[in-house]
This record gives sequence, C-alpha cells and structure tokens, in this order.
Amino acid sequence: GEFILAQAVVASADAQQDLDAAFDREAFIGTFYGRYFLLTNLAAIALQAFVVSRLVKRFGLRGALFALPIVAFCAYGSASAGAALGVLLYVKVAENSTDYSVMNTAKQMIWLPTSREEKYKAKQAIDTFFVRMGDMLAAGVVFVGTHFIHRGVAGFARLNMIFVVLAMVVAWRLLGEYRLDGTQHTPYKPYLSLSGTSMAAPVVAGAVALMLEAAALRPDDRGPVRVVWLDGG
Repeated sequence: GEFILAQAVVASADAQQDLDAAFDREAFIGTFYGRYFLLTNLAAIALQAFVVSRLVKRFGLRGALFALPIVAFCAYGSASAGAALGVLLYVKVAENSTDYSVMNTAKQMIWLPTSREEKYKAKQAIDTFFVRMGDMLAAGVVFVGTHFIHRGVAGFARLNMIFVVLAMVVAWRLLGEYRLDGTQHTPYKPYLSLSGTSMAAPVVAGAVALMLEAAALRPDDRGPVRVVWLDGG
C-alpha cells in the first residue's frame, strides 16, 4: 500500500516538474508526506477514542476484524480505478488509521480467550517471526512486480485487492472458532473460562458497576448494594 502511494506521489511530482522547471519536487513530496502522516495520526487517535469501543460493543470481534479489509478494499479499488492523488491520500489515511486503531484492538482481542501458555509462546512467535516474514513477503511482491512484471499503481492496487479478499476469508474462518462477541466456544455455553487477576478484575468491576447503576436508577426496587473488599492476606 505504501509503495502504491509512493509511486503516485513521485509520478505526480515528475509530471508537475515537466510542466514547470521551477517546481520544487523535493518540497512537494516532503509536504505531501508531512500532511499524510499528520492526518493518519489524528484519524487514528479519533478512531481509537470514539469509534473502536462502539464498534466492538455493537459488532464484537466480527466488526473489528472486518473493518480494515473493507476499508482497504475500497482504498485499493479507488487506486485501481485511477483515482487522483488527492483521493489516494484520504483513502490511505483511512486504511492506515483503521489499521493502527481498530485492527490493533482486534489482534489483541483474538488472544483474550487463550491460555497463558498460548499467549507467551504462540503470540510471541506470531508478533515477531511471522510478522517480519510477512514484511519480507510484501517486499518480495514489490520486487517481482517492479522488476519482472512491471506493474504500475493500478496493477499493484488490483493485486492488493486479491490479498484483501484472502484476508477476509481468513477472518471468516477465524470467526468460526470464536463467538461473535469475541469469546471462544467452551463446553459450558455461554460461559467463558479465563485465568488470572487481570482477567477477573475487569469482569468483577463491571458487574459491581452495573449493580451500583441499577441501585441508583431504581432505588425503590433495589436495596442498597454492599461492596465487600476481601483481603487476600
């Protein structure tokens, strides 16, 4: 995706320099990327603060997993159709900000129902070796596409659309192992077994908060809620 945008930026800069010899090509590219990174960071903060929690609450893990592929498919569809550089800027901002906010949350949600051993072994392998292997494969695709197939912006965009569809298939298969709310199937439906105080604390705190809220909203129907803190020592 970044290579596609870079190709479009350089092509636009070269075209403007051909029309105007005084055109500052380096300043144009620098200004474009400064704006691009600024908008991406602002959008990611806004999504994380105002959208992610509502999206997960409404659609669960399903919504978090499919958000990025849907945005990416629209972004690369625009690029494959020959969208102008200004359009590519905003669709790439949408894609990257969704990746940094919604998708990062989804990747952590996937590991919530897993055991401690799976978190400390499998997750570490995926976050290090397999992520870097994916980066190497992406670099290999760009190398082959530029040196042997000679694909331009539209060609790489169509190729990325194929990868996005494959990502949707993987997400769909992954959801087959999970409930739509992000929990894993257990023999004791609809209960979920988690271990550790880091898992128990938010669940207990949320239950107490709901009890206190109910008591405050309906004081005639509910008696006072008594919270007792137990000393583990």
